[in-house]
Amino acid sequence: MSTVSVEKQIDSYLARLNSTQKKAVLTVVKTIAEAQEDYANIWDDKDFVNEMNDRTAAYEKGTAKLYKFEDMKKAAIAGYKAKKSNKK
Repeated sequence: MSTVSVEKQIDSYLARLNSTQKKAVLTVVKTIAEAQEDYANIWDDKDFVNEMNDRTAAYEKGTAKLYKFEDMKKAAIAGYKAKKSNKK
């Protein structure tokens, strides 16, 4: 898919949206663009590098708290269900 084709498709879909929907699209686009800017040079952030070094050291020493994927998945699903049931 060429860039021109993508731009034409975006224009075509935007023309179909109402004002509220266009604002939602703008929010998504802004979030993606700003995140890209914020993390362009993440390795230049000393706090981030220190955190990664600390986590790597804990993992290598065997002192890091490790989680199995299935346990994390179950906890996420349970949390989602609990939150969903509280909204009713």
